[in-house]
Amino acid sequence: MIHIQAVPIPSAKTFKIELCCGPTPFPGCDVALSMNAHFFPPGNCQFTLTTYRNKQWVANVRGSSFPFSAGAAFEMIILIEPGNYKIAVNGIHFAGFKHVIPFSAVTDLTIEGEIIINSVRFQVQPAPQPQVVYPPMLQSNDKFRDRPVPYVKAIPGGLRAGMTFKVSAYPLQTANDKLAVSFLCGSHLGKSDIAFTFSPRFKRPLHIIRNYRVNGTWGDQDRTNYGDHDFPFPRGVLFDLVIKCHADKFRVTCNGKHLMNCPCRVMPLQRIVNLAIIGEVCIQNVRIQ
Repeated sequence: MIHIQAVPIPSAKTFKIELCCGPTPFPGCDVALSMNAHFFPPGNCQFTLTTYRNKQWVANVRGSSFPFSAGAAFEMIILIEPGNYKIAVNGIHFAGFKHVIPFSAVTDLTIEGEIIINSVRFQVQPAPQPQVVYPPMLQSNDKFRDRPVPYVKAIPGGLRAGMTFKVSAYPLQTANDKLAVSFLCGSHLGKSDIAFTFSPRFKRPLHIIRNYRVNGTWGDQDRTNYGDHDFPFPRGVLFDLVIKCHADKFRVTCNGKHLMNCPCRVMPLQRIVNLAIIGEVCIQNVRIQ
């Protein structure tokens, strides 16, 4: 199984993802699966799947819909079964494609075109079973559907040391103010105490603010400034934010990189009962572990 997270650039006209039978893509080697997204001409966007074998394109299949938008992040999962490929985009099964070239001949994955790649992961499946199904994460469309903001998610039993919060989302291309992830001591965004808020800001200089609020009064904020090239939350690019709660602090990482440790200003931890996300952001996935 192959997981790809990426964003077509706002002016994208085309990109392609290929499973190749050698290190030299077309026309240098056979291509077991070539997936091509065409954003042009407007109103006639196309997604095609095909195979390149013995210097000929064969088995051309056109997708019945077009699941991509220029400037919008997506996740594609390619599931390899004994007889075919299954392709899902943002949690929705999108297309199937029968093997023309055995998958055992595939040695390379290539991605080309007007696209920003955020991550590529390869997952080895267990030995084949009588029935092969998509993993549980794809059974619910809600997981990858953009969720409205403000977004509030209850923390079952209240916050406890060792809990981890994972947010997959992307700032809007038009973001010019902020997004914020906050831990609330109640259900009211405007009135409840906030034990910790983590807030990337898009006005220059780009920066991240950390703060807390008790009895309606904000504390002294901590601020970290960034340049254009090291800001962890660029517009239109999918991010994976992980916040782990310790006994007296929050540990924050983004896309696998440690950003900062922030003290928890409200005790006991069990007072913290909701996670809230606001601002100019499209939320794709929120998990509590």
